[in-house]
Amino acid sequence: LRNHVALHARRHDVFLRYLAKDCLTVRPPLSFFKNFIVEKNGEHKNTLDLKKRSLVPFVDFARLFALKHGIRETNTLDRLRLLGEGGHVPPDLIQDTCQAYEFLMQVRLVHQMGMINRGAEPDNYMDPANLSDLEKRTLKEAFGVISRIQSYIKQEFRLNQG
Repeated sequence: LRNHVALHARRHDVFLRYLAKDCLTVRPPLSFFKNFIVEKNGEHKNTLDLKKRSLVPFVDFARLFALKHGIRETNTLDRLRLLGEGGHVPPDLIQDTCQAYEFLMQVRLVHQMGMINRGAEPDNYMDPANLSDLEKRTLKEAFGVISRIQSYIKQEFRLNQG
């Protein structure tokens, strides 16, 4: 199935364009003034959803361009590496994307390990107030990369045009 999809997806611009539009639905959790946008109420009030709002845009980006270029790899970092090696995405964007994704995965892992150590069930909801100033700055920079990859998607699939 993977081989079939990899072979045929790249031939169907309409499919890739819809997938590209879908990649733009999750916005980075930063306000105009670069403050974190956290959950407003409920069980996860004042937290960031590290999976949905942080990691999914990177996974979607890598999947979209892997399909566009017939790359069969399923691991996100390997997809990004192959996209860079093939010259399909600018090297600086690949480097920043990989670094941001790895940082976010590390933040998520540290968060989940802390929950396990406290005897809690691990989840993806982290309170940014628990981060150091350096971690907050780096997290904001990683979220800025989400904006860059989404701009790249808009450009490559001409989604800014009517």
